[in-house]
Amino acid sequence: DKLAKREPVVGEMSILNEEIDRVGQLINGLADLKPAPVNRTTDAAEVVDDVLRLFRATDFVPAGVHVAVDMHGASSDIDGDADILKQILVNLVKNAVEALGGSGRIDISNRGYVNRERKLYLELVVSDTGPGMSPEVLANLFSPVRSTKEGPHHGLGLSIVHGLVKQLGGLISCRSGSGGTTFEILLPARSSANMI
Repeated sequence: DKLAKREPVVGEMSILNEEIDRVGQLINGLADLKPAPVNRTTDAAEVVDDVLRLFRATDFVPAGVHVAVDMHGASSDIDGDADILKQILVNLVKNAVEALGGSGRIDISNRGYVNRERKLYLELVVSDTGPGMSPEVLANLFSPVRSTKEGPHHGLGLSIVHGLVKQLGGLISCRSGSGGTTFEILLPARSSANMI
């Protein structure tokens, strides 16, 4: 749109270059889906901000879709790579936008810490108010199957999300019904290894 109006697009081009580099690095690492070595701390709240900046800069979120974020007020540090978390969130928000069909609400929130089998995780939740998924779709959600969606969708997005969450050493689950869909992601909390 901006090019057609001869408006400057330097900011958008910078974002696109960053995203192409990030996705290229992720694709190179997808063949090895073992947990990534923990070598850096990531602030999940900053990653959520980056994802929303990307979606706003590209006008991907329609005006009728409200995105609400509740990430502050609690620690959001995880052990893991920011680029991997960013791709997880990009895929989930993209799916939510598509499910809403132009109007509705997407919530992204930090639900705090969860202790699962003596390991501490940070729980992030991405939910939408869309029509929900059928039990058949939900049962095969994280499998790389051919999508029934029209258009350029190949049904690989959620299998990639699942693989990336595993690569971070985390867990992901999904609930879906007529009131919408919720993805709950458990990511290793910073220094969670010390909790055992």
